[in-house]
Amino acid sequence: MSLTPEAAGGFTQGLYQFSWAIGMVAAPALFTLLLEAGPLLPWGAEAVACLLAVAAAPALKAPNRHRRRNPH
Repeated sequence: MSLTPEAAGGFTQGLYQFSWAIGMVAAPALFTLLLEAGPLLPWGAEAVACLLAVAAAPALKAPNRHRRRNPH
């Protein structure tokens, strides 16, 4: 089973890897700046990110695999 068209597989995989690479580069710099500003700021940033993720989670819907076909 594939969620993307076969022709877009390489692009999708590259985009996925690129998103992780950005996080690996940006996170140490961002959290160093936050830690220099105050010892609790990184924890606050993590809490805000988690709350945003929880709020956005309902928007992520799985494809309807049990969809009935219209006999018409």
